[in-house]
Amino acid sequence: DNIQTRQNIMLHKLSTEAAKFRSTFINDKNGHHNIIALIVDKNGGFYAKGVNYYNVDNNMLRTRHAEIDCLQQLRPFKRTKKKRFKRLNMLVVRTDKIGVKLMLSSPCQTCIKYVSTRARLKGYIFNKIYYMTDGGRFDFIKVSSR
Repeated sequence: DNIQTRQNIMLHKLSTEAAKFRSTFINDKNGHHNIIALIVDKNGGFYAKGVNYYNVDNNMLRTRHAEIDCLQQLRPFKRTKKKRFKRLNMLVVRTDKIGVKLMLSSPCQTCIKYVSTRARLKGYIFNKIYYMTDGGRFDFIKVSSR
């Protein structure tokens, strides 16, 4: 129960921070950029933020998911003999076009695989990726730490 309470407090703090972050960037003409990814540690400390990008390099077929954008902005962890990897979590939030309502934001399999493999190259291991379900509740995916 104590773990669940801490988790709910962390998710509330993160969703509030995501709403603040949402209001700091400007939508493109089509109302895109409504998916945000945040990387945090277990205490709620922020490491990186990312958004969805459409029409990357003026190519209508290319997009960059918020999870990948966020991981690309993450600075490498300075490893020590005692601590080879830093454990982190990710929160993925999707809003409606005006940024008011939270919507389904589960990450795709490509993003899950990218996060689990590329993070290790920067010195991180992801424990969980939190996301919003259709029912308006937070859920998570345990990321493999292979």
